[in-house]
Amino acid sequence: MGKIWQISQTTSLIIIATITVILILTVTLLIIIRNKKQKQYFINIVEEFSSTADLLREKIVEKFSPSNLIRLLPLIEELAEEKALPLITLSGMDSFLYRKLISGGNYKTFDLVRRHAVETSMYACFYYALKNPKMIEHLFSHPDYSDIEIMRFIALTWDRTPFDTKKAFYLLQDRINLITELTADQQSQCRLFASSILVNSPEERITRLLLQMVEDPDYNVRKIIISNLPSNILKEKIESILAEDPSCEVREEAWKKLTKEEREAFLDKNITDQHALHILRLLNPTDKNHQEFALRCLKSPNEELAFYAAHFLCKQPGSILDYIFIKADSRDRDGFKEAETILTKAAGYQATAFLNSVARIENTDTILLALKILREKGEKKHILTITRKLIAASVWEKNPRTYRELIKTILARRDEISLLHIKKFLKSNKNNHQLINATLELLDKNTVNLVSDLLSELFLDPKYKKRKKLEELLSMEEKSILLPLLLETIEDKGKPLILKKSAIRVLALQKLPYCIGLLLEELPTLSQEEAVELTNILSQYPEEAIAPEIETYINTYDARMVSTLIAALPVEYKKKYNKKIEEKMSSPDPMVRIAAAYSIAEIADNKQLQNMETLLHDPDIAVRANVARILAERGNKKIYNKLSQILQSDDEFSEVKHSILEGLGKSNNPDKIPLLMDITESTPELEKYITRTLTNRMSPECIKALAEELKNRKERTREVIKQAFKAQGELAENNLLELLKQDIGGIKPIINQLLEDTGLIDIYINRLNNRNNDIRKEAAKLLSKIGTEHALRGLVLAAADPEEDIRIITIKAIAGLEGKNGKDILDRLLSDPNKKVRKYTRWALERKKLENKA
Repeated sequence: MGKIWQISQTTSLIIIATITVILILTVTLLIIIRNKKQKQYFINIVEEFSSTADLLREKIVEKFSPSNLIRLLPLIEELAEEKALPLITLSGMDSFLYRKLISGGNYKTFDLVRRHAVETSMYACFYYALKNPKMIEHLFSHPDYSDIEIMRFIALTWDRTPFDTKKAFYLLQDRINLITELTADQQSQCRLFASSILVNSPEERITRLLLQMVEDPDYNVRKIIISNLPSNILKEKIESILAEDPSCEVREEAWKKLTKEEREAFLDKNITDQHALHILRLLNPTDKNHQEFALRCLKSPNEELAFYAAHFLCKQPGSILDYIFIKADSRDRDGFKEAETILTKAAGYQATAFLNSVARIENTDTILLALKILREKGEKKHILTITRKLIAASVWEKNPRTYRELIKTILARRDEISLLHIKKFLKSNKNNHQLINATLELLDKNTVNLVSDLLSELFLDPKYKKRKKLEELLSMEEKSILLPLLLETIEDKGKPLILKKSAIRVLALQKLPYCIGLLLEELPTLSQEEAVELTNILSQYPEEAIAPEIETYINTYDARMVSTLIAALPVEYKKKYNKKIEEKMSSPDPMVRIAAAYSIAEIADNKQLQNMETLLHDPDIAVRANVARILAERGNKKIYNKLSQILQSDDEFSEVKHSILEGLGKSNNPDKIPLLMDITESTPELEKYITRTLTNRMSPECIKALAEELKNRKERTREVIKQAFKAQGELAENNLLELLKQDIGGIKPIINQLLEDTGLIDIYINRLNNRNNDIRKEAAKLLSKIGTEHALRGLVLAAADPEEDIRIITIKAIAGLEGKNGKDILDRLLSDPNKKVRKYTRWALERKKLENKA
């Protein structure tokens, strides 16, 4: 059994080994086949696109990965030799070979680059040669390129990584003329490469060449020359470099060449602003002399120079600006003014590091200066420092002005942290109304966001009733704060209606076109007056934003939405959608028909109003009642005839009839008066409603028409008219007096009687005792015009008035009674029980006779 097991184990191992060999051979064969196919594919591409370099490069990059190209490198080299094509560069292998050679490489790579990638990777060969000096000669022995061309490609392909320039000079010194030739090359890369090597030359001719190159267009060239040439050689050039070179890096290298004494002497020179700016950027902010120079620059009218000087002085704590700030004393008026000028100017350039010393300030005027600066510039942490300092010092009691300036600064800078301290301070002094008011007075629309938490609390309190001002303030808040609150309030069904309405109005005031749809959807939650207010706000939105939304919602089938929208639209939009609104008068929903009728009435002409008469027969009583009210208020004589029939009809509901009377009460058309009088006499059951209608405010034309109706109407109707005049009070009385002045024949006795009944005559008699001459004169004129016994009995007492104009009015009025029409009144006045009345009547008559004789 043991032998059998051993044989079996040996057989298994043989089988496994055999399979492994087969697999290895198979994989090897597949790799060989794949590589062969890739080689053939590469050859095919080269043959197909060899005539077009760009297309060949594109195909190689597209079809072969970098790793594949590395495997194909021998083939690429072979084809490059065979086809005389730059396949190394076209395939991108030059970059690979460059990196490989720089990181170490070998001669094979060196030779490959030298032969096939001169124009793209020659610096890598140079770098390799620096480490292997024997390769220098091989580097320049190229069948297709001259030495100067090789040198130029070395420079052009240099990636500007540092290399040993001294060794390069040593190895290339027998080719120094090639390098000096590069200093005149148009490519700055060549000049930089050449100057990097040439600075190691002790030759005088090379030094003269380099001195000439300190004005090279490329600052890198200038920088490397100045940093490497000795100070004694550069001495004559340094001053002009410091003053004129536009590169700070170059000037910095030149500045390093000067001794400390030479630097101080240079700063004392009278130099131009441009030169001063160049020097300023090289100075040491800890050096006191340099700070003094910077302070002189800060005072310069040249803003660029002053700007940099200000920031230079803030680089180091304890600078001159800090000293000026701490030592500022208002008792030294001129010194304080100069300090304020310097510090304010520095702050104008955002150089405010001196404010770090604010905690050490005790002088009130200096604190005020700091607050003035901090209102626009400086870190907010300084405001907080001052806030804590002033609150701890009970500044409100000691210096209210400083407190107000603090609040102005906090609000101007929107400093919420400092404001929190102020709020806490205010809460602890909530009974100090003077303090609270002084703080609130300083708030405006630009600072409302700072108290948004307070406004939000008030907004969410349904008991807070002063909504209009609150909404105005809220509408000024930042949208990022406000909009989430408004949307949550509008969408939360559990919120009280007053809050929802308030949120809708505030959102409308934001004038956000993308919220128009939301606002229109909420229209039905508002009262009619509120809806009108909302649509008036929306009408201020751009028409291109609001018009499509109105179009959408006016065409919806939701009766509540359509009716509210139609009723609330501003007049200009009702005119715009006139036809659509008119179509809505045929809507199946009564609410929509009513809303359409009211909207059309606002913009309708007589023809459209008459078209509306069809709705007087609408099956819905509410529609008939509302249309009847509209036509009564806005109609003409022809429409009134139709309404008269309805008023006298037994078939119509009283609600419709009362609506007609309400509409007539609002109308200023005098044609309504005969209609009302006719209905009074023909339909007695409506008398009390007509009386109520007549008590409404009337136009002068209606008053006149109503007065004329007194001539020919029945006694009962006349009584209704009189009651209407009494109910209208002063308005009717003024209109009656105007009618009296017009001397309209036939109605004067009626007007006089009405004036008598309303007690107006007694009021004007009483005004004859007023101290104001104009009031007495007006009263005398009206009493004279009325001319009744009652009026003249009161007027005759004005015959002794100190004003001549008033006496003349009285005399003329009394004398006018001597005619046939006034004799009865005159007799009664002459025999009046009141002695004064008799006396002044006779006196007035005698005066008139004397005037006639004269």
